[in-house]
Amino acid sequence: MKSQLIAIVAAVLLVGCATTQSPAISIHEAARDGNIEAVKQHFASGADVNAKDDAFRATPLNWAAFGGHKEIVELLISEGADMNVKCSNQNTPLDVAIKYKRTEIAVLLRKHGARRVKN
Repeated sequence: MKSQLIAIVAAVLLVGCATTQSPAISIHEAARDGNIEAVKQHFASGADVNAKDDAFRATPLNWAAFGGHKEIVELLISEGADMNVKCSNQNTPLDVAIKYKRTEIAVLLRKHGARRVKN
């Protein structure tokens, strides 16, 4: 019994001391592709919710709106994503959601204060 308790305590300590690493996929690709587990791993390793990618200066929220991934949009909002950030073509996440007919995401973004830039 004592050896089992020691093994359990050791296992808990080892798991608790493990370092969290970012996944191989970028947070932007994960948001675009609907890989919520990778997005969560990025946050666990300290990723910036408003980080812009190099190609389009788009944030994970821009990409999640583009990909139509409501659950990821909700996660990004809960992590403090900027609702009105603009990417290189001056589109906000709401503009992207409307352009690609992501109606449910557009409603969600508006509910959280998102505005349109483009008409």
